Amino acid sequence: MDIPIELNVCLLKNSPNPVGILSSKAVGEPPLALGCVGLFAAEQAVNTARKQLGNGNDYQLLAAPATVDVIQQSVGLTPSMFKFK
Repeated sequence: MDIPIELNVCLLKNSPNPVGILSSKAVGEPPLALGCVGLFAAEQAVNTARKQLGNGNDYQLLAAPATVDVIQQSVGLTPSMFKFK
């Protein structure tokens, strides 16, 4: 019963925002929320790689900043796993 049956919205025309970045009205939460997507994607990739390599089924959490060496150690890669041509 929280949703109104009718919701009327009026958008303001030609209403500049002089204090916003490039007069934007949509800064703040969306860029912050989307900034963590890369970390979550790397975390999913680490856990998929761990399962494929047989390094356990426990879920590995990544903390920011997830640098290359942290990701490599989280996956469980060793230098002997790399093939050099």
